[in-house]
Amino acid sequence: MSDKSSIAGVPLGIAVLSRNTVTGVPRLTVTRGNRKIHPSIAIWSLPPPLTCPGAGICLLFCYFFKVLKGLRGIVLAAVNSNFKASLRDDFVDRMVDKLLRMKGIVGVRVHGGDFYCDAYIRKWEEVARRLPHLKFFAFTKSLHLNLAPLEQLPNFTVIKSFGGLLDRRISRTSDNYAVVVEDVQQAKKQAKLAGGRVCPPELLA
Repeated sequence: MSDKSSIAGVPLGIAVLSRNTVTGVPRLTVTRGNRKIHPSIAIWSLPPPLTCPGAGICLLFCYFFKVLKGLRGIVLAAVNSNFKASLRDDFVDRMVDKLLRMKGIVGVRVHGGDFYCDAYIRKWEEVARRLPHLKFFAFTKSLHLNLAPLEQLPNFTVIKSFGGLLDRRISRTSDNYAVVVEDVQQAKKQAKLAGGRVCPPELLA
């Protein structure tokens, strides 16, 4: 009897990783939208908390962990492979090629996970420079890193997110920022206090 969670008796997550290692080149997976983001937005994800050096209380109710639990390791295999791909010297070329082949996208969310080092930030700077027709945005708690290369780009918006270890470095007057909340009521309260927006907007209905 076939099992959709396995291939030839091997758990699907493991099978995906095995296919990636045949050529020695980790698979690079970019998805389109989700229940909160329009399909015209490409989404790039890395594995938390491995790539979340600035994470704090947010880990207690991280949405990504719920996704991992619901998909039996399929997503975990993909994001682990993405992380390996991001370490390679050919990451920029591969990402640019991947995004160019995704028809109809207008923007890119970077990411599930977070910026884990300055060298990785510079890779995304180069990706965005090569694709000026796309709008990039990223929520981050990695406030100890140099985000300036991204913040200076006209097509890249960096949103500093409260709930990490370095909240004191966020300016509510000069920075783009987001507040991580546990439920709808908290979201509505924070939006009212800050004059901001609730994501997704359907929560206000």
